[in-house]
Amino acid sequence: MSGPPAVPPGPARPRLHWGWTLGMTGLLLAGAAAVVLHSPWLKLHRIEVAGAEQADVAGRLAQAGIGPGAFMIWLRPGEIEAAVEQDPWVREVRVERVFPDRLVVEVLEHTPAVWAGHGDAWMLLSRGAVVVAVADRPGDGSCAPACRGRCGRGEAAGGQEWLELAELGLGLSPGLAARVVGELGGG
Repeated sequence: MSGPPAVPPGPARPRLHWGWTLGMTGLLLAGAAAVVLHSPWLKLHRIEVAGAEQADVAGRLAQAGIGPGAFMIWLRPGEIEAAVEQDPWVREVRVERVFPDRLVVEVLEHTPAVWAGHGDAWMLLSRGAVVVAVADRPGDGSCAPACRGRCGRGEAAGGQEWLELAELGLGLSPGLAARVVGELGGG
């Protein structure tokens, strides 16, 4: 017989199973990432608050469900800022996650300027004429001057006269401010 010589059977070539190898590698990497990201090392352990004297930052964080033990990767600084900004004393807030276990909240508060009110309902206005506190009588916890008028807590008092009163309140010395009581718009 003439023809090509027969190829002797040899060991079979190994088949590469790329799909299986890549699938297992991906599964192992995903599992390792889940273990690392949800480990106790990346849980929130410390919350540092700076600049808050009047604002209830801890209360706002608790209402938002943020506290020690929360996973750092699920904390959203923008959502935390929105929760803290709900406090009427807060003018600006910045939140930063510091890995592996710390949350830093920096607060800039409104500056109290003038008490405004009528009868037994008084409110403390900030420099920007935002109501930051409500009290039965002017002067509770502040030496800002008092003025008769009406507005609700957390609201901005309308009108240029409110802004002018707030600026006036900031310009007075604490001793004089504690004695000033004016009337706005016939009270």
